[in-house]
Amino acid sequence: VLPTAVIGMFLLIVRLPAISPTRQPRTGWRRFLTLLRPFAPVHFLQTCWSMRPLTAVVTATAVAGPWYYLVDRATDGAWTRGFFMEHNLGRATTAMEGHGASGLLTTLPMMLLFYPVVLCLAFFPWSLLLTPTILDATARIRRGDAHPDPSRAGYVLLACWVLVFIGLFSLAQTKLPSYITPSYPALALLTGAFLAHWAGGTLRAGTRWINWAMLTLSVLGVAMLVGVFFAARVFLPGDQWLALGAIALPLTAWWVLRLMSQGRPRAAVSVLTTGSVVMVGIVLILGPMVVDRHQHSDLLFTAMRQHSPSPRLASFGLLEPTWVFYAGQPIHEIEGHRPDQLAGFLQSVDAMAITTADRYQAVKDQLPPEVTVLADAPYFMQNLSRHPTLVLLGRLK
Repeated sequence: VLPTAVIGMFLLIVRLPAISPTRQPRTGWRRFLTLLRPFAPVHFLQTCWSMRPLTAVVTATAVAGPWYYLVDRATDGAWTRGFFMEHNLGRATTAMEGHGASGLLTTLPMMLLFYPVVLCLAFFPWSLLLTPTILDATARIRRGDAHPDPSRAGYVLLACWVLVFIGLFSLAQTKLPSYITPSYPALALLTGAFLAHWAGGTLRAGTRWINWAMLTLSVLGVAMLVGVFFAARVFLPGDQWLALGAIALPLTAWWVLRLMSQGRPRAAVSVLTTGSVVMVGIVLILGPMVVDRHQHSDLLFTAMRQHSPSPRLASFGLLEPTWVFYAGQPIHEIEGHRPDQLAGFLQSVDAMAITTADRYQAVKDQLPPEVTVLADAPYFMQNLSRHPTLVLLGRLK
């Protein structure tokens, strides 16, 4: 649906007939109506039909239909219902798993601002160039230019690509930062085109925006250096050195500004690219390696396998989706405060359950006397958690 919407929006724009240059420019609400020209009923239906919807549906069904049929049969329809009704329709119409269900995210302005803010954070440091990138791309898209850009259609496609994904997911009730990930290739292409024009001295946006971006990069670099140091001191003790990666940002910004003042845009682009790659490499490669050393839930699963080669596993009161992956088996979720269900589950000799130490102490007297703590592990980033310790419950053999 989403790729079709991107291509459809692109065709609605590029297939529009050009406005006669002799027509008087519209102002006010008439100018707003001009923006709705792509959705004129006749033009809209003609464009949709030009995309050969019947051929597309038949082709997609022929390719994917057999797989959906087989997986539906293999799961007695459970997978199909969950996939289409819960994780597509459900996530679009209701806020699931607490993502976007509370606070300011329930208001329309914040719903619309959520993904632009996510984009600025996830696309950093290139997001600092979004303003000049958008201005340059807009200038190349506009019609009526005496020297139209030969890549205009490409810019229109990339703009539709980004706006359709961000726009549709902004309207969806469930919100997760990863939902707009498919828009990043388009953003990367737009940014790459901007860098190429900057290096070649053919920008249609003023360089003052670049200067502001570099000054912002310097300030953010210093703020990140201080912020990451103190955050790591609390949540990743012993790995405060990770903050040193932020030094690359103010050094890069200072060097770029110096090269720009010397009239060397190609060298400035090279320095900015190198500094950004160094910073992102530290975040994406060293960062996860460091953080992984502070995750200890694997201790529970190691202990689980030592006590039983094929246990039945449950969770009581909480369940992290990653546990299912690391356990290598299904986990029965006991939701709510139901110690009777936990006690019933642990009646089996090979049954084990993951919960928190405080929950275990609260229901300990209601469990079979043979049930004890087989292993414990600190919760990841326990300083942020109300339940700092995880425990594995079971019976000693």
